[in-house]
Amino acid sequence: MKLMLYQNGTTTDLSGLVSGLTWSGDKSTAARKLEFALITDAPGVDLTVRNGDHCELIDDDGQCRFSGMIVQVTQKSGSATIAVTAYDRGIYLSNNAGTMIFRNSEPADAARQICSTYQIPARTLATAGVPVTRKFAGVSLWQILNTLYSLAGAQNGKRYMIRFIGRDLEVSERIEQATNLVIQPGSNLIIHHEVHHCPAQQCCHLQQRRCPDSNCRGSGIRCAIWTDAASHDPTGWN
Repeated sequence: MKLMLYQNGTTTDLSGLVSGLTWSGDKSTAARKLEFALITDAPGVDLTVRNGDHCELIDDDGQCRFSGMIVQVTQKSGSATIAVTAYDRGIYLSNNAGTMIFRNSEPADAARQICSTYQIPARTLATAGVPVTRKFAGVSLWQILNTLYSLAGAQNGKRYMIRFIGRDLEVSERIEQATNLVIQPGSNLIIHHEVHHCPAQQCCHLQQRRCPDSNCRGSGIRCAIWTDAASHDPTGWN
């Protein structure tokens, strides 16, 4: 996984300067958040990170997993690191409002219309198979999309997830998965204390939980479990 910074036409690989990284999200919010700490006193480092700069997480296959804007840069007095916070493109859905009328519309068609109107790149937009009708006046794009798919879900019994995958908007059917954790006598429960990517790539979030991966053995590392382990991104957190 690489962390890339884009500013003024220049691309910088920050991976070697990152001392900690958290990628988090919640199904009730439009944007996923990326928080990371950058070492500023490394030899030969001459770097200034500013609000408004763009950053991306690129996986080992070259696919963009997170694409967003830096919104906060802080450094404590005497600290050798700076704390950086970025939000993905979901922030634009929250911060932009629309006035629209949809009559007997398939939600996927309505979502495509929204993406076309506001120049939002999109990949898969789930087809609900039922018509919805609703008028929106000065409502955030995030609320419009959520409302359309919630109306559809009330008819077909399905639930939907709206999120950005890298640079593109995706709406998919949300599959609820039940996970049972069985603790047996003599089992070794490990609670960690930092952020890392464990060998199974199922741990990458700053939240204190016990890691069930037998290969993940600590080193002072705090782990959490993807609820969507197949795609390894922070969606569906409870």
